[in-house]
Amino acid sequence: LSLAKPTEQEALKQSRLQAEEEGEELTMILEALDDDGDGLMSMSEFASAMTNDRIVHLLHRVGVDIKDAELFFTTVASLGNRQDAIEIPEFVAQVMRLRGQALSIDLHAVLLQLHALQDTLARKFDELRKEQMSIRSSLIANATPVGKGVLAIDTTEMIIRDRF
Repeated sequence: LSLAKPTEQEALKQSRLQAEEEGEELTMILEALDDDGDGLMSMSEFASAMTNDRIVHLLHRVGVDIKDAELFFTTVASLGNRQDAIEIPEFVAQVMRLRGQALSIDLHAVLLQLHALQDTLARKFDELRKEQMSIRSSLIANATPVGKGVLAIDTTEMIIRDRF
């Protein structure tokens, strides 16, 4: 009975071989989907391919279950620091890293959204800081000195002037 059971090393080797075969199969699938033959997988090529049930089935068979093609592509491409298109071998490597791990891909999607949110917040913060500096400059320019280091500011007049 113990002779029929593969050792941990044999099981690991078998798992690696299977992953390698699946990676090769996925590469062949993606190369067939490469409409313009440039060796890159674009968002539009991938999204178009995901409307074909046969291709969805083949991807599912190698452990890739995609619910949202655009989000999946964006996530995989961002892992390779790409946006519009990604080289097929690199795309396959990223997909193989994520395959069969629904929680992992969901986590990567959340991380991608978090990075986008951070970028947006940073831009908004910079805009607010510039607006604050502009208001401060305007207040100082319109202030009346009333003593050493003391300025009187008539904000009512400034607000009315800025609105009209």
